[in-house]
Amino acid sequence: MKKHPVLIAILGICAVVLVIGVVLSVMTVAENASKSATIDKQKKTLVGYENRVEKPALTKENVELGEANGKALQKAELLRLGVMQQPSRLDGLISSFGQFSSALTESRQGWSELCNKEDVLLSDLVADWGFSRYGQKNPETAPDSVVHLLSTEAKVIDAIIRELVAARSEFEKSGREAGVLSLSQRPQLAILEIQREAVEVDDPQSRTNSARKDEIVIQPVNGAEALGLCQIVGEDKGSSFISLRRKGAVNALAFRIKVATESGVLRNFMRNVGKYPLYVRDVSADTLKKGELPKKRSAAPAPVEEQAPQPAPAAQNPFAIFSAEAAGPGAAPTPAAPKRPERVVVIPADPEVFTIVFEYTMPEIKAKKKDAAPKAEDKKEKPSEDLK
Repeated sequence: MKKHPVLIAILGICAVVLVIGVVLSVMTVAENASKSATIDKQKKTLVGYENRVEKPALTKENVELGEANGKALQKAELLRLGVMQQPSRLDGLISSFGQFSSALTESRQGWSELCNKEDVLLSDLVADWGFSRYGQKNPETAPDSVVHLLSTEAKVIDAIIRELVAARSEFEKSGREAGVLSLSQRPQLAILEIQREAVEVDDPQSRTNSARKDEIVIQPVNGAEALGLCQIVGEDKGSSFISLRRKGAVNALAFRIKVATESGVLRNFMRNVGKYPLYVRDVSADTLKKGELPKKRSAAPAPVEEQAPQPAPAAQNPFAIFSAEAAGPGAAPTPAAPKRPERVVVIPADPEVFTIVFEYTMPEIKAKKKDAAPKAEDKKEKPSEDLK
């Protein structure tokens, strides 16, 4: 052993490591055993508490109450998701042409009254509001299969008209609050054109040939169908836009409006239509040409005399001791600080002409396939077993 001191040192180290490992293992096993005992004790305590609590009886009233609460929570969640995620739909629900024709007559009257009340100028091209095909002169009849699309188009046009009027009112209010628009002035708003997509004819070629002046026809650009690039038939290449319609998934109805107004009105309008699934696909601006504005101008609202604000009586003013009257007859009046406008609205002398192309999207409803007719072989009666 004395001849191998290195071997003796190695064996000593191994023995020490072995002893330390055994000690650590024993300590670990003891700790785990203590934790297991604590967990078992807590389980027994919880089970005891559970057994002490009286469980509710599963009666009919309790079951109905639980189901009602569940349905109420589910309905509230659906309403919350609907408000937060889903836009306001404008899908038409009318299925017969008679109902559509009656509703369209009322809508036309309502649009005319609204524009007359709000001093909106209308060109001759807006006389039928995009539905000259069903106007007073030689009206046509549409098949019931497309009435729901026509009804949807009428509701979209209604939303466009009302949001245009609301946008001008917002612009007018902000201008008066900023002090750049007097009570006798009003921003101009003229609707020059309203066009809707012709949905009455399935064949695109026939639809193109029979389209009216207040109708547009959309077709894909050759070679760019996969990208969804479409254009209005008869227009130049500048009128092409990326369509949202996808075959078998999303259907879309196109609209084009032409208005003469201020750029601020257009900004408000574009923001307001965001509440609907109505997406702007193309916008172009141009200067107002001579004679483009309708000759018949609506009368401006009667001017209202602006009265200077009267100072409050001293008896009702708690700060009257600091006024010029309290300081004496020789004191200089305290100048009033001018009200600083929140934003300045610049109103140009002439409005601009904006042409906007929209697409109203809706899920495409696939027609249900009719059950196949029974084969002739199935119709033949099989010979009875008795006749064999």
